[in-house]
Amino acid sequence: MLIFRLSQELISDELEQWKDLQKMTLGEEVHPERALSYCLSREALRACLREQGVDLQIPHLIVTDHHKISIAEDYTLSISHTKNWGAAVIGSRLKYLGLGIDVELKDRAIKSAVLDRILHSEDQVLEPLTIWCLKEAIFKTLMNAQRITNPVEFSSIQVTSRGWTHADSKSMGDYQMVDHPKLVIALAWIKI
Repeated sequence: MLIFRLSQELISDELEQWKDLQKMTLGEEVHPERALSYCLSREALRACLREQGVDLQIPHLIVTDHHKISIAEDYTLSISHTKNWGAAVIGSRLKYLGLGIDVELKDRAIKSAVLDRILHSEDQVLEPLTIWCLKEAIFKTLMNAQRITNPVEFSSIQVTSRGWTHADSKSMGDYQMVDHPKLVIALAWIKI
């Protein structure tokens, strides 16, 4: 079972700990919006893990290889953020080879030139922002599952009504769009 959470606020008593984590991992000179979104994605991750009985303190929320937390090695994970929102998804490493999530504000525009570059000739017809989020979540899944080591052209990923495929890595998986009034949220995964 996948566990997915969103976060839009941080507990005020913990703000100094969040600032310390952000400075340690991102450095001193980070735009305040990026710093907040970074922390919100980790807060969403903490909520996912807490639901599984893993209660991590803020200093332990360092994600490595984009899909691991050393103190919670039983889980694979993915995080995403956009302005004033953080998102995370986790799943058992016994069930999922890789996971991916992407979250974007619904008012984000995708330029037609970008859309032309990311579409596969046989993609399911979807709204531009939906296909963008799906391709981003699938890309993260492929990276997390170590099916690819370098970025790939999103046009090499095919999205159908039944799932997704990436022929170059001989990978296939499933996806889900999460309904939300303000966000487009895409989850993707490869089961073991």
